[in-house]
Amino acid sequence: MRRLHRWLSILAAALVLYVAVTGMIMAFDSVWTTAYMARNGLVFSGGGPPTALLKMFANDGTVADPELAPMLRTTLAAAGDRVSAALPARVLRLRTYGGMAQGVIVTGDEVAEQLVFNAKTGQPASLYEEGYPKTPMPLQWNVHEVAKRLHRGDYFGLTGRWMDLLTGLAILFLTISGMMMYLQLYRVRRKRGQRQLFWK
Repeated sequence: MRRLHRWLSILAAALVLYVAVTGMIMAFDSVWTTAYMARNGLVFSGGGPPTALLKMFANDGTVADPELAPMLRTTLAAAGDRVSAALPARVLRLRTYGGMAQGVIVTGDEVAEQLVFNAKTGQPASLYEEGYPKTPMPLQWNVHEVAKRLHRGDYFGLTGRWMDLLTGLAILFLTISGMMMYLQLYRVRRKRGQRQLFWK
């Protein structure tokens, strides 16, 4: 058990460090934002819940909201050949986020990709350009989103997802095996009359 614990700890060290650093970046943003909002009595709002595409049509098939049809046309035109039969859209969402009309298309195969467009101009919404909703996050939306995709392994496709899973399993194994080794040593010391929970 001890030999396996040591070898696995060496092999897993780089993966654990990778997951820990990317997770720490996201945690820093989240803790800072939560503390800032609590201190200033703020409640962050993205402008309300997304407008579901299903609400676009009334029961008789006519357009229920006149603003949604042009938003849909602008979004589809902006997406262009980035959405095709080979790379179909999984989700199409129209929403107003922080005052910005947006068209969101989720596409991809093994790894989903979210395309966000300004539904009025057709320009890509990159999460930090002029007019995008402000956030108290110190690293802003773009860095936070990059860290999130790195942490989940999105940038490496299915390999990255497996890497995350194996890292989690390695941490679990190292925790359990470490506790087992500690208990074994503690029992041996206790038989010798050494009852300290911690020793050098």
